[in-house]
Amino acid sequence: MLFSALPMASMAVSASIENATYSESSLSVDGGTVYYHRIQQSEVDSLQTLLGVRQDGVDYNLLYDGHGTGLSPLSSSEYSTLTEQAYVVSSVVSDLTYASSLDLSNSPYFPAVGDQLSLGACAAWAMTYYCYGYLEAKDQGWTQASSGLASQVLSPTFTYNRISDYNTGSSLSGNAYVIRDWGAATMATMPYDVTDYLSWGSDVAQREAIAHRALSVMYITSATVDTLKVVLQSGSPVTFAMDALTFGTVFNGDGTKKIISAADYNTASLNHAQTIVGWDDTVSEDGDVGAFRVVNSWGTGFAEGGYYWITYKAMLEMLALSPPTYIQDRVGYQPQVTAVVHFSAMPARDSTFSCILQSNVTGTAVKTRTFYYRTTYYQGTAPAFPEYLFVDLTDLLTSYSATNSRFAISFSGGSKTGTVSSYHLEWYDGSYVAGSPTQRSAFAAGLPATTKTVISLASTKYTQMTLAAALDTTALTLSTSGEACWTPVVDTSYYGGDSVVSGDIGNSHSSTLKGTIAGPATVSFYWKVTSESGADYLKCSVDSTVQASISGTTAWTKVSLNIASGTHTITWTYSKSAATSVGADCGYVDRIDTTGGTSDSTAPVTSATLSGTTGTNGWYTTTVSATLTASDSGGVQSTMYKLDSGAWTAYAAPVSITLDGTHTLQYYSVDASGNVEATKSATIKKDSTAPVTTSTTSGYSVTLSRSDAVSGISTTMYSIDSGAWKTYTAAFSAGTTGTHVVKFYSVDKAGNTESTKQISVGGTDTVGPVSSVTLSGTTGSNGWYTTNVGIKIAATDAASGVATTYYKIDSGAWTAYAGYFVYSSDGTHTLQYYSVDTLGNIEATKSTTFKKDAVAPTTSSAVSGSTVTLTSNDVTSKVATIYYQVDGGSWTLYTGAFSAGTAGVQHTVQFYAVDNAGNIEATKQVNVYVDTGAVKVAPSAPTSLSARTTIGGIKLTWIAPLNTGSAPLSGYKIYRSLGTGTLVLIGTSATTSYSDTTMVANQQYRYYVTAYSSAGESAKLGPMIIKLSTILSSESLLGETGMIDIPSDGSDMGEMVQRVPFWVACFAAIVLVGMAFWVIKRRA
Repeated sequence: MLFSALPMASMAVSASIENATYSESSLSVDGGTVYYHRIQQSEVDSLQTLLGVRQDGVDYNLLYDGHGTGLSPLSSSEYSTLTEQAYVVSSVVSDLTYASSLDLSNSPYFPAVGDQLSLGACAAWAMTYYCYGYLEAKDQGWTQASSGLASQVLSPTFTYNRISDYNTGSSLSGNAYVIRDWGAATMATMPYDVTDYLSWGSDVAQREAIAHRALSVMYITSATVDTLKVVLQSGSPVTFAMDALTFGTVFNGDGTKKIISAADYNTASLNHAQTIVGWDDTVSEDGDVGAFRVVNSWGTGFAEGGYYWITYKAMLEMLALSPPTYIQDRVGYQPQVTAVVHFSAMPARDSTFSCILQSNVTGTAVKTRTFYYRTTYYQGTAPAFPEYLFVDLTDLLTSYSATNSRFAISFSGGSKTGTVSSYHLEWYDGSYVAGSPTQRSAFAAGLPATTKTVISLASTKYTQMTLAAALDTTALTLSTSGEACWTPVVDTSYYGGDSVVSGDIGNSHSSTLKGTIAGPATVSFYWKVTSESGADYLKCSVDSTVQASISGTTAWTKVSLNIASGTHTITWTYSKSAATSVGADCGYVDRIDTTGGTSDSTAPVTSATLSGTTGTNGWYTTTVSATLTASDSGGVQSTMYKLDSGAWTAYAAPVSITLDGTHTLQYYSVDASGNVEATKSATIKKDSTAPVTTSTTSGYSVTLSRSDAVSGISTTMYSIDSGAWKTYTAAFSAGTTGTHVVKFYSVDKAGNTESTKQISVGGTDTVGPVSSVTLSGTTGSNGWYTTNVGIKIAATDAASGVATTYYKIDSGAWTAYAGYFVYSSDGTHTLQYYSVDTLGNIEATKSTTFKKDAVAPTTSSAVSGSTVTLTSNDVTSKVATIYYQVDGGSWTLYTGAFSAGTAGVQHTVQFYAVDNAGNIEATKQVNVYVDTGAVKVAPSAPTSLSARTTIGGIKLTWIAPLNTGSAPLSGYKIYRSLGTGTLVLIGTSATTSYSDTTMVANQQYRYYVTAYSSAGESAKLGPMIIKLSTILSSESLLGETGMIDIPSDGSDMGEMVQRVPFWVACFAAIVLVGMAFWVIKRRA
């Protein structure tokens, strides 16, 4: 049988399955007729029992020779919706006679061979790039698809990124549903990037994609050679599943033609999606006659330039495990109505997005469209939707009417709520041109609103009009361009009930309206904008020179321009920054009025505005910003400036003066008629540096020296013993006896004030300061700290004041104390410290001792028979006590070797140690088994050795032995050799996995694993032969580079293939919404 996603009935008959009556329909295709019915619940139950369910969090991307695979099965939630959406095709009747050979890849429409690299995107390449890419190239007339022109081949990234759980693979049907609901972008707007498996696609990619939507997907579950030929001869490639690990051996001995025969292919594993492109009845191999032509997604270096052959007999064996699939195109499809949604805060993609057609009268749902993409994530947090979301609503129009014209959007569930900043519809009459709607609805009211709210708007089409009619002008020749174009609208206007609105664009894009006019003339217009203030702008330019701009949210405002003689271009451009969306995120223009002008002979007028922190005497004390503003009745062409002796420069933004000194800014402007303004100048003085004052003393006499390199000294102030401040004019006496404190500072002519300084003068202070230390941290036992130790030193000197404090730890150098610090080294340490006052008196050195140990002790065990000996070590504070327990009993203080228990029983001993600082070791465990003297039987060997790349190397996994022998299993031993060299034990494991991070790139290793117990060691499982071309160094590199490299001569491949288990994807069914790929689990 087959499975159909979107059947088109031409007749209906009655049939039954397991006593359940259902309606059967038929569909005519090129070369035959398909009979189908909606899937019954009994069929769903049987399929789920037979095929199994996708396992949450499992990575289905198995690497082979540096290339990814990635075929994944159907989830349990998708099974639950099959009866509502899936169709089973009962039979196919052929009307054709077949040629002896056919090859669709010879067509100029067939995409060039591509390379999926290490991404698990094989299903996307098979279904999106090859199968649907060929059909769409024929539909669009893309004759350069065969040369790989980016704008004529479809992007696997577009579909894969919407359905993969990070980079863990996808199903054929999942990719097909994305094409059905969202379409497919080309490589030109969404290039294939091996590091990108999460992005949704830009606004340009989304707009392009909906023109390339599929109609339905067919699955052939009782495939024959003739059935495949019917489909291929009707013009559609066919996708199927196989085991990619067989590529290492199946081509051995082949000549120019690379052929897989039934004798070559001996596996039930399925992990890789491929595409059938033709057949040849004369190709033979190992007694098989006739073969299908197949294309892989591993580049032109694979097999015959990316292609190879599978004999009819071998293909039927594969298809008995997994039904082939193909996709039907919407030939000549033209979207008619779309929704555009902007988010100021993006919701997570684990929410479900739907569009609903509602009744204007009752508000009830008339028809609902839920769009397919992944909504569950196990490999990481759910990624966010893009800031810009674009969807095709044409499917709702079958129920659209004057009373059913309210369109709503809904997000349900999800781990993160978003905020919708704008939502509207676009209508396309006639052919669909991406970004060029013929009509646009008003924006939905009540925004912004969270995605927890159902947001709706009513939209009825209005009569299509020209840009000139909406702008009320005939004087300008108008056109529009950009990522999206300006459109006439009737919901907002200044005059006449209509205006034009900028195209709906994503971040960092723009939409331009352009008009040409012959001058001289005066042009006026009205405009307004609703946007992110200071980031998104609507600008008007004449001949590329900006005349005016607006941003934020404004009302209708009039602008007038004087246009000089000759032909000139006026442009209105709405441009978005890379930031978020605010408001409706667009600009409007209306009511362009044009009258004749006069010759302009008057030069423009430019003024300079200076801003910065002003000091005194005309000086600035911070960076100065000079803004030049020019005005002219006919429009300003340019403004020029130069600073000091620099070059003349075109003014584009305020000029910053950062250097101290006196500067001259010269400037002038030129208008649209070429009139040049006389040069003007402005003097700018900047001094941001405070003066410097020093002191010298002779007895009680104090002399102050001042300096300021830029604006000069204005005044110097001093005080004695905190008395009144006085102006310094000459040397002064601080007193006659005792000790006195003199404070002083200077101010320069710009107003910069120096920080106050002080000195001690006279007196008989001969006493040094007094210092003390405070230690902080987590205290353990016996005076030890178990975390880093914080150190704070305080010093006082009542007479002359503290000048500097010094300290050193252990034998380190003396260091000037600058403030609280943290010491991290374990051990017993001595902190020495002292201070010096302003008169040079030195405090006697003090010291304190502190102890830090943040590391717990380490305990090991030794077992001899039933006797257990524990040995513990602690480098810093030494071991205080060791505790142990046997078989979950009470904890006991360890005083010496002890017996774990009786023979013939496995005992579990747990133990830990505590050091003198109070650090407690994590509990460890050892299993103790005492032989009873019976015959010893070693465990059997483990099975199913496999490997995958990890950070720093590889991770080996295997299955525990079926027979553990006469004693409980102790664990596993892992052996490795370099090439065919000597085997070396590299580690043991208590679990069925082991990570090796000691590998060297481009070296071939052989791995073996054994099981062991007290009764002995099993035979070796292996070899697993691995060669890493690159050692991964970070998580971001996982999946980017192929890692497992099998020798080109195929040596040991047979052993390896037999021992690497993979879950097998064997069967598929298509559904209208949701994945449609069932999986049967088998062991190779």
